[in-house]
Amino acid sequence: MPVLIVSVMVVVYLYHLLLHVLQGRSVHRPIPRNVADVYDGATYRKWQAYHNEKNRLGIFTDTVSVLIEISLIVLGAYPAFARLFPAAPYCGVIAGFAC
Repeated sequence: MPVLIVSVMVVVYLYHLLLHVLQGRSVHRPIPRNVADVYDGATYRKWQAYHNEKNRLGIFTDTVSVLIEISLIVLGAYPAFARLFPAAPYCGVIAGFAC
């Protein structure tokens, strides 16, 4: 089961990475003609710089999050944490959940 979960996490991470790369490529295009009269060049370049920084930060945070989550799954931290708090005897009654 952990292999399936980790596999899905990696696929989702790669999909998000692909989206970040595609967004990063689209930012380098010149200002579109239909909004050229709305934005001046300096404002558009400022937006591009902001978007590039935001994109890089997104890649970094996604990578760190996935690495931490995968390591917690592989090392068995989630089951160990769950054993610290055993289920109460009335747990199955609350909202119909089985514990």
